[in-house]
Amino acid sequence: MTTDSRDGVLTDEDVLAGVEDLIAANGKLVSLGDIERESGLNARRVANRLVESGQLKVLFEGNGLPTVVAPTLMFQEALRKQRRPPWTRDLALPGRREAEDALEEQRQALVRHDTLDRLLYATGQPLEEAVALALEELGFDEVVLTGRPDDCDVRFGFEGKTGLLEAKGKAGQADKADVLQLSGWVDDEVGRGTDPDLLVAALAVDAFRERPPAERRGALTQEAERLAKRHGFAVWTTDDLHRRLQEIALASDQEAARRDHRQSLMTANYLRR
Repeated sequence: MTTDSRDGVLTDEDVLAGVEDLIAANGKLVSLGDIERESGLNARRVANRLVESGQLKVLFEGNGLPTVVAPTLMFQEALRKQRRPPWTRDLALPGRREAEDALEEQRQALVRHDTLDRLLYATGQPLEEAVALALEELGFDEVVLTGRPDDCDVRFGFEGKTGLLEAKGKAGQADKADVLQLSGWVDDEVGRGTDPDLLVAALAVDAFRERPPAERRGALTQEAERLAKRHGFAVWTTDDLHRRLQEIALASDQEAARRDHRQSLMTANYLRR
């Protein structure tokens, strides 16, 4: 959750987007106290106003207990998804199953597009999922979304080497702590017996994620950039990954385009191979 870049004042849209981001990043609902801790007292004032206007829904509150909220549209969407009794399927009207099959195919295609579009704006687990899918689309080997707090976000293979990747969605730039976290995963992997010469590491950054890609600047702070260079880490931006996927989709020879983009990524700034 960030302040508006024009005047430093949190808008209703900032806080609503911030609440959605907190829910996505943490996998749980948030309280007004969470909002205040994330972005300050002014954010809580805005959140209270959103509750009064009906844009935030209070899901739980009580004397001395946290006030838990969610965006009203998100809450309403959850209510629409009522469980359908299994026996209703035997009573379906003619043509329903064919319609369901066609809809499921389209749904899967839309989910894929939606996931990859998160490369442009997401943070937390949604961004990690997007990066993992992007690496699969680019043709990297053995892509694994770890989902573990004691490991890097994504593992992948390239020409017999193991890649460790940390994905960061940032309102500004990735910093020293982000690079050091990736360094820690590399040290852990070496400690488990992996040959350092068979390791590569990359930091995928969605920097200034609330701005269009054309308005973004360097993904790392100067200190973080020096550390990435010293450790020999690749530095990728997630909007660049999205651009590469667009080029592959438009290429006459998509397999050759995938190969070229993989090679380009694996010769990125600072990557030690």
